[in-house]
Amino acid sequence: FTSSYKPTVFPPTKLFAPLLPVALCMAAAATTAVAVAGAGAGCGCGTMATRLAPTGMFANTRQNEVLTALINKHLQDDALLDFAKSDDFHITTTERGINRYVHEHLIAALDTLNTYQRNRKAQCSRISVAPTMNRQYRADPRTRLVELLKRWLRTNAANDALEEDDVRKVERLCRDLLNHGEVFPARNARSFVHTITDVYGHLQWQLREVLGRDRSCADLVDRALVLAKNLLSD
Repeated sequence: FTSSYKPTVFPPTKLFAPLLPVALCMAAAATTAVAVAGAGAGCGCGTMATRLAPTGMFANTRQNEVLTALINKHLQDDALLDFAKSDDFHITTTERGINRYVHEHLIAALDTLNTYQRNRKAQCSRISVAPTMNRQYRADPRTRLVELLKRWLRTNAANDALEEDDVRKVERLCRDLLNHGEVFPARNARSFVHTITDVYGHLQWQLREVLGRDRSCADLVDRALVLAKNLLSD
């Protein structure tokens, strides 16, 4: 018995043609999600895509670990330490927020941090797929440190009795943070690490100013002692 049946063989293009639109849609959706997640990671905004990206979650954990270790290492102010550990802190104004100051370098550092926050918020507003979503970055490590520094700067900008040790602690905190710059990857020119570099520079100038003032005071004391000894000897 010989059968005359011949199976129909469809070309691959016809066999998979009905699935092609579905595959293209899935590929486009995946590409969009990755792009949004990458852009969100660059500015730190809390979009859904960013929160779902494992890399972003692991990065935030590592960033929090580094910041906690450095803050505990360099700061002994209980109020600042409690603020750094708190989950209930609010983002302050991106204006100076003070009317009187005596240390121009601290004000310059404060202006630098405020500019960074304004630019970051504007960037995230442009790329966000959900404009009504809360983008206050409350759990973001970058925001937490920026607000910590802003609190210290506002408190001490008008402090007439600012001590060398007070400035040196915050200056060393910024310097140590720059040694861990790889933990805070940047996707824009005005990055977190670039901002902390500028703040560190302003703190160095402030430290020089405080040291110069202390030396001047020490010189005055020495001169007073010399005059007193001369008077006594006469």
